[in-house]
Amino acid sequence: MSDTQAHPRILIADDSKVIRHTFKKYLAQEFDLVEAEDGVQALKALEAEDHGIALIFTDIGMPNLDGFGLIQQIRQSDRAEIKDLPIVVVTGADESEGVGDKASALGATDLIRKPFSVAEVKSRTNAYAKYTKKVHDLEEQQPRDPFTGLSKKDYFQQQGQKAVSFARHHGHEVTVVRMAIDDFQGLTAKLGKGVMGKIIKLVADIFKKNLRQEDDACWLGGSQFALALPGTDPGGAEHALRRVREKTANFNLKIGGQSVHVGFSTGVTSRSIDEDGVQFADLLKEAEGALKRAMQGGGGKTVRAQEEGAPAAAPTAGASAVNIEEILTLLAEDKATRQQLASAMRKFMPILERGDQELKLGLGKVIQHLDRRLPK
Repeated sequence: MSDTQAHPRILIADDSKVIRHTFKKYLAQEFDLVEAEDGVQALKALEAEDHGIALIFTDIGMPNLDGFGLIQQIRQSDRAEIKDLPIVVVTGADESEGVGDKASALGATDLIRKPFSVAEVKSRTNAYAKYTKKVHDLEEQQPRDPFTGLSKKDYFQQQGQKAVSFARHHGHEVTVVRMAIDDFQGLTAKLGKGVMGKIIKLVADIFKKNLRQEDDACWLGGSQFALALPGTDPGGAEHALRRVREKTANFNLKIGGQSVHVGFSTGVTSRSIDEDGVQFADLLKEAEGALKRAMQGGGGKTVRAQEEGAPAAAPTAGASAVNIEEILTLLAEDKATRQQLASAMRKFMPILERGDQELKLGLGKVIQHLDRRLPK
């Protein structure tokens, strides 16, 4: 429920205009009413990004999708804020006793019979709406999205702003990444929302397993994710992203005997936070612009904001961009600084990783140790 919404929102699913009008007459002063003529319309209202619905009243006999089907689909939803909603079934006096038992077995919370009284409807509505609000308030206090396990949007932005403030005071850089699943609508139409929900969870697991402890990831809804990589210059960001890309590049699923490839587009910005006006929201916007260009290019690409004319990231204080020949010369003359050595070793990391994979050198733990110890 949005902050600007004055009253709890109640969904009434019933093909009878008379019943819907009765609910409006009883509840309109204390609640916002959303009407649906059948289960299909009710699901569309629930699947809106910010449906804000606290309670559902549903009839059983409806066209297109009846009350039983509606209850079943709600309880099978991948979204906790839909799946866990209280559902009160409204049945007619002429319907069999078995209706209540079947609705309860499918997951209905409660049942009222027609004709119902004002007091009965109001008491049920107040009780369940208050319960939903308590659950919602408790969930809002948690920083993690229950569906993906990634940071919620507000928490992600708070942590990102903290990373920007820290970078400004300590002369570090911040990298922000936006990623999107290519052809998300086409894949959803082909595979269904249930399968796409599982894909989103798998992508979230890749982030959780392959990012550093100080990094943060957020599911923005639909096909899109955002990553905040504090203290990383473009080289360090590339190293962190490589692990994620390797996992997502070969993201193939077997669906009904068919192999389905899931591709990703990526937009990246790396900035030295040397201006007081730069905020985390600015970096998100830069990365979003780069992502849009990556998607316009056909998908499956990575575009860097700095390559498109945005302000280039300044090198970390004291670091120098050196090639292998230069660093070898500096080493021979004993002139290489600690910063130059760290920069060279960081750039050499991709070679170590590929060499370890191809030549079976058993350097995994060594590479992990270097990755932790070398300055980003």
